[in-house]
Amino acid sequence: MMNLLEYTELWQAHGLAWIAMAVSLGLLAGFLAGLVHFWSLNIVTRRLVAGDMSAVALQLLRFAALGTALYGLASIGALVLISAAFGILLARSRVLSKIGPVS
Repeated sequence: MMNLLEYTELWQAHGLAWIAMAVSLGLLAGFLAGLVHFWSLNIVTRRLVAGDMSAVALQLLRFAALGTALYGLASIGALVLISAAFGILLARSRVLSKIGPVS
């Protein structure tokens, strides 16, 4: 994690370009991680409804993958993590609009 001094040095050296890059990286990474996470939720749900208990392992894998991605993004910085969370929310709405309600 970066401390305040390192953020200040980055800001002085690169300014708005660094912020734009961090936000873009976070949004893109969060959106991609969110797409995978929520598309796989559809698969897990259908397998669980069908009685396939191996879906529990897939569910754990889903959480581990998203947690690992968020941990890696958090190590870059808070701005990247916050924009990644927004990207995940965008991916959620995108996937839900494509799949529709589960009946």
